[in-house]
Amino acid sequence: PVLAAGVLGLAGLASLPGRFIFNVVSDRFGAQLLLGLCLFFQGLSVFLLMAAGPFPFLVAFIVVYGSAFGAISPLRASVLADHFGRVAYGAISSVQGVPSGIFAGIGPFLAGFLYDQLGDYRLAFSLTAAAFFGASLAVFVTPKPQPP
Repeated sequence: PVLAAGVLGLAGLASLPGRFIFNVVSDRFGAQLLLGLCLFFQGLSVFLLMAAGPFPFLVAFIVVYGSAFGAISPLRASVLADHFGRVAYGAISSVQGVPSGIFAGIGPFLAGFLYDQLGDYRLAFSLTAAAFFGASLAVFVTPKPQPP
């Protein structure tokens, strides 16, 4: 438990430079592209965590997941503003917040249920990675907004 808490705490710490670096880079490459990449890397990092027997996989998880996690909120805000405008940002965010909150509440329950049924978390982690990959794909296929 101490190692697991330490890994997640370090991933949180790794999110801080990710917030800054990805948002500076988004001025050059676009927030939507980087948001899709960060979601993809979060999915990839779940597989790094599943293979986390060797210590280097834990370090890779901390760096990849942490930096991508840190970038998601600011990049998401930029993408929403680009697509819907700044006036509608609050309404759009609140509408998105309801299903996000529901699934965030169901996820741990479902993971625990799957653990109770199967004896491990591999399916729960695989479903989590699939959700990240699906979100990444959705961001990539969403047309870029047309300039006014």
